[in-house]
Amino acid sequence: MMMNAPNALVMTHFRGDVRDRFIQFDAASNPGNSGGPLINAEGRQVGIVSNKANNEDNINFAIPIDRVRQQFAELVEPEAAFGFWLGLTVDPLADRAIVTEVTDHSPAAAAGLKAGDVLLTLNGKPLRSGIDWVLACIGGKPGQNFHLACKRAGAPHEAKMTAVEFPLAPTVAAEGRKPGLRYCLYHEKLSRLKNRSVLKQVSSGVTTRLQPDKLSGGKQDYYVLSFEGFSESAQDRLVPPHP
Repeated sequence: MMMNAPNALVMTHFRGDVRDRFIQFDAASNPGNSGGPLINAEGRQVGIVSNKANNEDNINFAIPIDRVRQQFAELVEPEAAFGFWLGLTVDPLADRAIVTEVTDHSPAAAAGLKAGDVLLTLNGKPLRSGIDWVLACIGGKPGQNFHLACKRAGAPHEAKMTAVEFPLAPTVAAEGRKPGLRYCLYHEKLSRLKNRSVLKQVSSGVTTRLQPDKLSGGKQDYYVLSFEGFSESAQDRLVPPHP
């Protein structure tokens, strides 16, 4: 990321620069302010202070709060961190806790929850947004009951889920398999990774080492590499998922 240009607007279309996805501000910012809130004139948090251009006066940058909200669940990951699973996804940007996806055969599916349900409370605690849902899940554990009050098409609805163990990928024996890792290369400019099914594949193959610079087809940026398989040791001996 280049930080020696006059402002984010100038660099918007420069290859490899990402400052057009930041808020530039000129309020006083000093070392140690990173991670603190950027507040607007209405007293609302609009960003999180990131860094500053040390060779310029009052050229500072903050991560927009909607980017933080969008990725908040992935950053916190309460289910993975505490080893339980519900199979429920809530919209991180909506001004209410709206269910966007219910995984088949999950505790949420068994409880009858559906996409579009608006969650109101969890175990009696109010849920104002998707952020509240993520925070309320911190500290959960397998076997714990989650009592939900929600609205479905405007009508009151209740659901009870029992958390299960967080699902882990099954292990695969390495015997009889040749060293290597399957990879697929995609060329696309992304600010957030999409589902692989909507990306256009450029090439694929098998590699014995994780070397993105050699597998990217000569591209320095704007590409995606996906890998399938597992590492057998710390020396990059890789084994594909199938013979």
